[in-house]
Amino acid sequence: MRRLALTVALASASLLSTQAIAAEAPAAAVEKPALAPNAGKKPVTDREQFAYSIGYMNGQGSAEQIPDLDVETFVRGFRDALALKESLLSAPERTTAINRYKEQRLAQMQADMAKAAKENAQLGAEFFARNAKAEGITTTASGLQYRELTRGTGAKPKVTDTVKVHYEGTFLDGSVFDSSYNRGEPAVFQLDQVLEGWTEGLQLMPVGSTFELFLPSELGYGEAGAGPIPPNAPLKFKVELLGIEKGKAPAAKKSRKK
Repeated sequence: MRRLALTVALASASLLSTQAIAAEAPAAAVEKPALAPNAGKKPVTDREQFAYSIGYMNGQGSAEQIPDLDVETFVRGFRDALALKESLLSAPERTTAINRYKEQRLAQMQADMAKAAKENAQLGAEFFARNAKAEGITTTASGLQYRELTRGTGAKPKVTDTVKVHYEGTFLDGSVFDSSYNRGEPAVFQLDQVLEGWTEGLQLMPVGSTFELFLPSELGYGEAGAGPIPPNAPLKFKVELLGIEKGKAPAAKKSRKK
């Protein structure tokens, strides 16, 4: 249904990278805003429900993509087009206006991302200096920090092994951005296909172990971030190594994921 989004919303879609979204929430996962109660009359007929659904979905898309949208003027243009009225702006003027907005929005998001990267880099440096002195913390040559919660008695995986794990990823404030526990299913992956901090950290873990891994951004998602991960974000993972799988996991392009 997103294909039915209005022209203006679609015109700005190129701005909506996951990195750009993450840049607007520098130190935490992106959360959907709470919805206000709605005492309006519920659409009843098929025609009403269809129209309301399209309108609501366009509103959702516009709220995410164009947060400073002038709604009244938008509706004015929408009504003019539906009524087959002549546009108050020529086609070239409309194109110029849309492109100008995109450029301004992109510049603002890049500035926000640069600010978030700087703030998170400082936050990470302070955290890892402090955390290195905490009880049970070991710091490796790469900067990875870990704490053994439980130590298993099984074999340690090699970099080319496929492993099965349960994990929970959080930001330093404790908010969860990813969890196999929440999905109710362990993750299976080849160890050289994930974050560098994971590749290193899991090779230190005998099967049956549970470790806390603290990843500086250079061992995580780096300056670019990804999805809900802001740029230069330090990350914490609780990882339970359940086993080493026989054979290899399905081939996947190596990325900064997990």
